[in-house]
Amino acid sequence: MPPDAQQNAGMTGLRLVEISGPTLERIRFFQDWEKAYKHVRDHLLSRPERDGWRLVIPEINGLLDLDNEDAVWDYHRRAARTSGSSAQDLYDCYSRAVEADCLDSKTLGWHRTEEQTTIALGTSGVLTVVTNQVVKSARLPGLGIAEMTIESHGIPVDSPRMPRHRPMRSWHRNGKSDERHPKEERRKEERESQWTREQKLFFRVFRMAVQHIMRAYHRSYDLLGERFHGDDAAWLKDTLPRRSRLKFEDWLKLREQCGRKQVIP
Repeated sequence: MPPDAQQNAGMTGLRLVEISGPTLERIRFFQDWEKAYKHVRDHLLSRPERDGWRLVIPEINGLLDLDNEDAVWDYHRRAARTSGSSAQDLYDCYSRAVEADCLDSKTLGWHRTEEQTTIALGTSGVLTVVTNQVVKSARLPGLGIAEMTIESHGIPVDSPRMPRHRPMRSWHRNGKSDERHPKEERRKEERESQWTREQKLFFRVFRMAVQHIMRAYHRSYDLLGERFHGDDAAWLKDTLPRRSRLKFEDWLKLREQCGRKQVIP
């Protein structure tokens, strides 16, 4: 028996779970293992977005050395070979983080439903899309790259590529490279080195998500009913407080209201 077959013997693939939804008691966390693992691959394992997920899910750092590109690629290839079963721990962490933000959205009313689809945002900045009681997407808006997202849709789960990954060091909103003068970059690094984990989560993830939503355009359709541009995140524009009421101190109070415990660095 080949080594890979021996390694995979007895494995049944990724075990899918149900989580609490923003409006329903229980929803399925993705329809099948391929869709689930594609989201793990495209969001949790791919830069620039994975740097945000490290703040949302600190446990990731204990499961995988995300600073080691070879280790990340090996993890991806093994997960594809094992129908996602080798990525079960990462999927479980992902589901818990998404569930926590879904519950935030229920507490704060940060969700909107149109027909069979609900879109929700939680205080960690996770944007969740649920259709017919199944999670279709869970991402960190403002940290991805639009054209890479579109490209990734056609890449099979067992591809050796990670289509949304860009191994660059520094990024800002919309995934563009963050180019600064070296002196300015040093000052920024010194200032941010003093941040608490909550400050990092707020400024690097949550605020980016809110900025993305406020800039997003509603979906538009041509005469044939085909969708040609826009972002479903725009649904949440009218449900979120004004940005002037979403400063760091306000966000901490909202986290407390949602039962989130502040972490001492």
